[in-house]
Amino acid sequence: TVQVAGDAYLMDPWEFVQHPQRWLMGLEHFQCNLTGAPNFGYQRVVRKHPGQRYDLSHLEVAFCSAEPIRARSLRAFEQLLDLSPEVLRTSYGLAENTVMVTGQSTPCWQVHADPQGQTWVSCGSAGGGQRLAIVAPQGHRLGGQQPGEVWVQGASVGGGYWQRPEESRSVFAARLGDDPSAWLRTGDQGWLTPEGELCLCGRLQDLLILRGQNYFPHELEAAVEERHPALRSGCSVALQSDDQIVMLVELSAPIAARELVQCAQAALGEEFGLSLGQLVALAPGQIGKTASGKPQRGLTREGWRQGKQEALF
Repeated sequence: TVQVAGDAYLMDPWEFVQHPQRWLMGLEHFQCNLTGAPNFGYQRVVRKHPGQRYDLSHLEVAFCSAEPIRARSLRAFEQLLDLSPEVLRTSYGLAENTVMVTGQSTPCWQVHADPQGQTWVSCGSAGGGQRLAIVAPQGHRLGGQQPGEVWVQGASVGGGYWQRPEESRSVFAARLGDDPSAWLRTGDQGWLTPEGELCLCGRLQDLLILRGQNYFPHELEAAVEERHPALRSGCSVALQSDDQIVMLVELSAPIAARELVQCAQAALGEEFGLSLGQLVALAPGQIGKTASGKPQRGLTREGWRQGKQEALF
């Protein structure tokens, strides 16, 4: 058992979403040496930063986890606050594994290219006696940097979901080949570098397949959001309707419909070679969020299909 003495300060997630600079004010005021946020948190600070300087010289570690990590977000955060490259640390975890699965072991976060040439931020390697496997839909282990579902095995894996036995057996007791022991199916897609580091792609249930190509919605959403300051960071959802992309975006400031459509079309076309089928502009608060502030894409998808959101245009 490891015991650590210290003080911890908690911040309301919604307070952060509304005023992300208060996170930096808290780090400076309490002289914190450890903090963390999902990728969208670092991205939101960059977009909403008022230009004020903060003394974060005492900050030793700022970890980034909970969702796929974008190199652009980390670089912008480092440059904005003039942080040492050793401060930002990447990791990957989920509640079913008592949170942490992998963590960065190198002094600085790393970017790796997959066989198709696309770059991904490494979430580090497994520790604490845990094992990782990248598994195909057919149930066999993949190698050679091939993407597949991330499976985890180790003492940190939970026993199952409360009063949900069937789902628990499917998620917590998966079998891999001839291995008689249970594996945890994370529902996340990723791949392993030759050094054994995990590069996380996104949630399999959110995967969009257009013309035989796989796309993760968070990549499309981030590309569109970065095109115009009137779009709320972390408050958009990319959906698929037949072979077209549907974008639902929340606005933080007025913008002409034609201008917004042109921005979205340019982002999807230039970065992914995709066309925009439909764009729905929403007032703030229309897209559901998880407790950690991430978009609830399934809930939003159903709301769009049922016409529950009130569109500005």
